[in-house]
Amino acid sequence: MNEIVTLNVDNIEYTAGYEVFDDTLIIYLPNETNHEIELRGLKPESTVKNYLRSYIKKLNA
Repeated sequence: MNEIVTLNVDNIEYTAGYEVFDDTLIIYLPNETNHEIELRGLKPESTVKNYLRSYIKKLNA
């Protein structure tokens, strides 16, 4: 199932999609890169938010 997380930073919305397959999380960032992570007990939505925050921070660096 495709889920979406959106963060608003300085009035700009950034959205990342994600899917969970068993214990594997696949994150789709706005620049169309994908990241595959083993969850090992992590919550998918908070993990995606952290990746999206990191992506935003790198954009604004």
